[in-house]
Amino acid sequence: MDVPRNPERPLRSVAPLPPDPPGPEHEDEPRPPGQRSRSRQADDADAGFFGPGSVSWRLHADPLTGLAGLVAVLLQDLHPVSAAATAEEGAGTWLRVGRSAKALGTTTYGSRMAALTCAARLRAEAGMVAGFDPETDRIFRGDDPDVMAWRHCCAVLGRVLVARAADVELSDADTDTYVGEQLTAALLLGLEPDEVPATAAELTEHVDAALPLLRVPPGGRERLEALLAGDLPASGAKPPPWAPVAGLAVAALPSWAASIYGVEEAAGVAGLRGAAFAVALRTLRSALAEARASGTPVPHLRLVGTDG
Repeated sequence: MDVPRNPERPLRSVAPLPPDPPGPEHEDEPRPPGQRSRSRQADDADAGFFGPGSVSWRLHADPLTGLAGLVAVLLQDLHPVSAAATAEEGAGTWLRVGRSAKALGTTTYGSRMAALTCAARLRAEAGMVAGFDPETDRIFRGDDPDVMAWRHCCAVLGRVLVARAADVELSDADTDTYVGEQLTAALLLGLEPDEVPATAAELTEHVDAALPLLRVPPGGRERLEALLAGDLPASGAKPPPWAPVAGLAVAALPSWAASIYGVEEAAGVAGLRGAAFAVALRTLRSALAEARASGTPVPHLRLVGTDG
């Protein structure tokens, strides 16, 4: 696996974290400035941990962010302990994609207080998950650093893969900057700076180091087949509007992940490669952007704070 990097970028540039808030903050889902309700305008002075000039603000507002979230879920499930923790949680694929999008919107576009509150809730929920994985002969918790770090890396990698495949404006330097910005997101979840990558090269190294451990989880192939057939159960969450072409997430998988899942020669949109794959992604991106511009409700875009 290879993620482009900018060797001139300073390592580990992280926004300082303020103290944890004394209690939860109750508010609507955050949106970028200009798309918030009047009751939220007071929060606009606090641009959160990233701000409007960041790569994170730009990339996370892209209509394909939801599809990238599905790519992340598929990658996360290849780690046996991460998959075991997910099984203990009992959340279905679409619910996981939706929850991730909601958290992404809050931590990216919300105030620092909102982001800290969201991260504290995620840490608490992860800490409540525990079990035993017979494949690795290991007792685990959902907030084990290696599990959290793997999930973080997959989320970052999924967004980069989809953006680059769709020809979204994301230069090598932008990619490196983005990975560094997302180190802050990992710190919010309780990880240490040396447990997660701060550059694109470090992201490559982290993923490469995990490759020998990766395998298809129990029931993983059946869920993937159901996803491709459009028969994946909702499991408490409404499928996103792009669910009929969710196979594009399979097409976006890196070659090593496609090989593990055994979908190198998948049929339909999951088997698209090269120019055909890029055209399909751009078509979906345009359709979602047009729906947003016309005011048509698009659940995923609302969750990441970009749907009016």
